[in-house]
Amino acid sequence: MNLHPTQRHIIESPKDKKAYIGGRVCGKTRLVAAEALESAADWTNTDVFAPQHRMVMEIRDRVVEEADKMDVSYSVKNKHVVEFELGGKIRFWSTQTGGWKKKVRSSPSVIIDEAQEIKDRHIEELIERPNVVVAGQNHERIHQIVPYENNSWEYAICPTTLNPELNGAMLEEQWMSTPNVMFSADFLIRLLDLSNKHTLALPERSYPYWKARCLDCGYSKTVDVRDGVDASVTE
Repeated sequence: MNLHPTQRHIIESPKDKKAYIGGRVCGKTRLVAAEALESAADWTNTDVFAPQHRMVMEIRDRVVEEADKMDVSYSVKNKHVVEFELGGKIRFWSTQTGGWKKKVRSSPSVIIDEAQEIKDRHIEELIERPNVVVAGQNHERIHQIVPYENNSWEYAICPTTLNPELNGAMLEEQWMSTPNVMFSADFLIRLLDLSNKHTLALPERSYPYWKARCLDCGYSKTVDVRDGVDASVTE
């Protein structure tokens, strides 16, 4: 699987709990599929969650596609379960529907995609499992829930532009149609300081505090990510 450095940092981390936070279209589905395959090799059961059925089926399709490339023997018991011959079963759940909470109560490994759209209480329950991967857009809710101070967590933040599958035309269209502040925050993971014209680039791994440096000069500002990422940074 063609992974960029930030995704590979997460995949190769020996830690059992990981958070991959980034811009829109930053390769979350690709990372989640890769983590699901890694988890299936280590855990008997892996449960993958997304807020919508369409989203979780996209992940399932990517898992099957990559398994075919790896020449791994598997069976699709139904459209929500992929079971590998050498052990390991991946189940795919949409949190839109009820009934999943009881069925995954004892699951040891969970992977959550688009976490910013899933209810806080569900994420808080799921991240208590032994093996956890949280993927989502850069969003204040995720930063408030994930306990970055705990050394058991690995984390990375990824701008959209690092995604090897990025559609350049789509990004250009978003750039032309989206307000500059919103585009910088949602896609580039940067802050625009409107008071002094600095564009602050956020480092990849420094939760919960980011020492953001200006792209054009030596100005820097320490930002607490738990306060949310927006354009309100002032000197």
